Amino acid sequence: MRQLLAVVTSVLFVACSGAASMAPSTTVPSVTPSPTVTEVAATPAATPTTPPATPSGPAPAPTPAVFASPVYPYTLELPPGVLTRNWKAAAFPWDGEAPLDTASRSVDLTGTVGGALFIFGLPWEADLAGFADLVRENAERFNGCAGVEDPREVEVDGVLGITQRQECEFGTRAGYLVLVRDGYGLGFRLRDYAAPEPFDDLASWLDAGLTWTAP
Repeated sequence: MRQLLAVVTSVLFVACSGAASMAPSTTVPSVTPSPTVTEVAATPAATPTTPPATPSGPAPAPTPAVFASPVYPYTLELPPGVLTRNWKAAAFPWDGEAPLDTASRSVDLTGTVGGALFIFGLPWEADLAGFADLVRENAERFNGCAGVEDPREVEVDGVLGITQRQECEFGTRAGYLVLVRDGYGLGFRLRDYAAPEPFDDLASWLDAGLTWTAP
């Protein structure tokens, strides 16, 4: 009887063990963790710096053109807007005989709204009329010029002068204005002018801006 109970107990134990092993196992699927996403704060784009506005105002007035002759005893300050080209300075003084033109190295030369301006001079102990004759005859001899009006007197900063318009070869219109002061004569020749009375303007420029220096 004891043997029979032992057999039955063994059978039941085996049966229960089999049943337990045949029970379906619950498998938990493995979950692969998602990568951690780190939020990065957006950096604002750099805002270009705008320089402070400069208050606008009227443009500065042009500076008057001042020329100091390296050869002749004068400086000349022409009004703003008169010059049309840079100055070309004389290299040595005029001898009273050489031509006075663009090729001459004895003239201070520039361009103005009134025409090309040639300036020259030499020591002069005679009178103003004699210096005017010298300048006129030089233009007649080398430039084929003839007077188109009688010479007339002008005054430049208290100094008496003589001016005369001329017609020259190749249809060129020219003329001169001469001054004598303290034993020195200065001549101003204007060529290719357009204004009817260009020497009134020239006398005005000289009256305002011509400064004599020691000869």
